Amino acid sequence: MLQLIDSFIPRKEDKSNNPIKKRHGYMTTCRHDPFALAGVWSSRHFATYALNSRRRKPASPREPRFPLNTSPANYFANATALLDSTVESQCKLLAETLDTAREQKKSVFLCGNGGSSANANHWANDLLYGANQTGLGGIRAHSLSANTSVITCLANDTGYENIFSTQLDVLASPGDVLIALSGSGNSANISSALEKANSMGLETWCVVGFDGGKALQVASHAIHFRIDNMQLAEDLQMMVCHVVTLALTQPRHV
Repeated sequence: MLQLIDSFIPRKEDKSNNPIKKRHGYMTTCRHDPFALAGVWSSRHFATYALNSRRRKPASPREPRFPLNTSPANYFANATALLDSTVESQCKLLAETLDTAREQKKSVFLCGNGGSSANANHWANDLLYGANQTGLGGIRAHSLSANTSVITCLANDTGYENIFSTQLDVLASPGDVLIALSGSGNSANISSALEKANSMGLETWCVVGFDGGKALQVASHAIHFRIDNMQLAEDLQMMVCHVVTLALTQPRHV
């Protein structure tokens, strides 16, 4: 096939003894016609690709996508096993806390890093709007992870550990609520935010995984999932978010 393609390409005789030019005579044509270069190379490469593709060996049997201990079935089973009666009672208590904040027109602040940051933004949206789906009213919810201009300013000027606590210092008032989301509970900005909130008279909560870290010690209330898996820890944060938000749509919480 390559010979057939080459037969249609006009050549200018090259009298040099360069073995490369002799082997690739089309290069002499391309040197004088830059438009021929693209055409020749694209044609030859296409033909080479077509020939080689026919010679490919059959693919080996596909390896399992998940190791045994992280298969979808085990993942869901692990998540379900962590939703015990203690978590249920804490979710009810958190729903009552947020309902009181709604009645008293208090603010609820949320914060987190990485995936927990996205969850904080999501939860703020659900409390603001989702909790009002049955007309009981939304909650004055604010994610301290949402404003990138503020976060980068504070990180640059005061240190990353202060990006949440400095916002609370300006925005929060006694009686407000802080919910800190963290996989490990050991992020410096999370513990700093909880300490600042405690000193200002806020009711503090954390939703954490692993061993709970420092956040578990500093927060007034905690929903703790003892799981050494960041993905599960973050998924369970959102389960708490949705369970509590749904409870807030009911006249009295289930």
